[in-house]
Amino acid sequence: MAYRMMGGFPPTFLARDRGMNATISMTDSIVFGAHRLLDRNLKWIMTLGSGFLLGRLASELSIVRIQPWAVIGALFSVSERPANYLSWLALGLLLIAPAGNYLLERLRSRQRYGLLLAQVLERHRSPAIAAYNGIGWGDALSMQICPQLHRGWPMSEIRLVHNATRFALPQRFRSAYEEYYAKYKDEKRLFDNRVKLMLTKNPTAFTDTDSLVLDTQETLYSEVLFFCDSVARMQAERDNYIEEVLRRNNIQFAHTLCLQMIVLTSDYKVLLTKRSPKLEERFSPDTWSCSLEEQFALADFDDATRSPVVNCAQRLLKEELGLESPEYGRDNFRVLSVFLESEMLNISLCGHGVLEIDGAELDRMLRVLPRQDYEFTEWSFVTHEQLRSELFNPTRAYHHSSGYRMLMALLHRYGEARAARMLLGYR
Repeated sequence: MAYRMMGGFPPTFLARDRGMNATISMTDSIVFGAHRLLDRNLKWIMTLGSGFLLGRLASELSIVRIQPWAVIGALFSVSERPANYLSWLALGLLLIAPAGNYLLERLRSRQRYGLLLAQVLERHRSPAIAAYNGIGWGDALSMQICPQLHRGWPMSEIRLVHNATRFALPQRFRSAYEEYYAKYKDEKRLFDNRVKLMLTKNPTAFTDTDSLVLDTQETLYSEVLFFCDSVARMQAERDNYIEEVLRRNNIQFAHTLCLQMIVLTSDYKVLLTKRSPKLEERFSPDTWSCSLEEQFALADFDDATRSPVVNCAQRLLKEELGLESPEYGRDNFRVLSVFLESEMLNISLCGHGVLEIDGAELDRMLRVLPRQDYEFTEWSFVTHEQLRSELFNPTRAYHHSSGYRMLMALLHRYGEARAARMLLGYR
């Protein structure tokens, strides 16, 4: 039951599969780890080195009557100033760090862990997405993944280009939609026909730019439910829409753009939450999630000084966890991918954020402080190693996209090389 909720396939460790004799060497992991460490810290290394040299230069130039030709000697001569070794160190960092980062990136691109990771993932995809490229788990498949997965897109740098034109329901579905609306108007609260946001294009991103642009338009809550409950259950229709998204980059079905957030505490524990049994069936009541979800809303565009993605994330943390900005830093929150939930025809952003409080503090706050929403009734904190175990041998019934989010959390935390080793059963 538990693994069925996360993708429909029994768990298996591929390191034990017949014919799986390839391994990921320690060199692979060292190369990837070194590149990841240097790439993450390159900006501050360059800032520190250049700032030090500029400070020294300003100091020497401030000396009265110093000759211009003597400035270089004052900065780098170590015969009279042994402290100038620091200047050579700073200069070395400015020269070596970018070159080393480039070299490690080239070495990383030649490693074999990508193929082995692909062998793991292809065994755990649903048939609906098996023919398409991209990182996937169960029925969830990446439409666009951040080129630097260990870094992610800063939420503040994600742009939403909104078109206020309303989604037009295809003519062939209008009669069925009207019947659906009349039948479920009260049961599914369709009379509360709120405006929702949906994507109109499969976004693109490349290694030479850190930006992600999302094109959105408006649709109605009743149209989203109609596509989820009716159209997505017609296999031929669902497959055609998936084909349009993944092959031709066109999104032609009503859905609710969501932010599905992986939340970590400051001691790097991953928050798992159990959804309330009061939730609608499409929101998978009584299942566990990694970690929280929130739908984008028009109100997220109200504060033009911040990205709507930042506004949505702040609203999620406030409503679901009762957290204010002192408990988290905006720079700690990133988007790792845009992904398709193929079985229900929905599209979400996979977010990742680290709080400024540890698991014990968050647990205490959730127990005693009031929250605006109570969409989850239980919670738990797990390590990334426990997360890997839950991915393959789940002990709970999980929301259908939780397996995908667990996988993305592991890839972000460890990188492809080490994550592949872990998923293959190696340490």
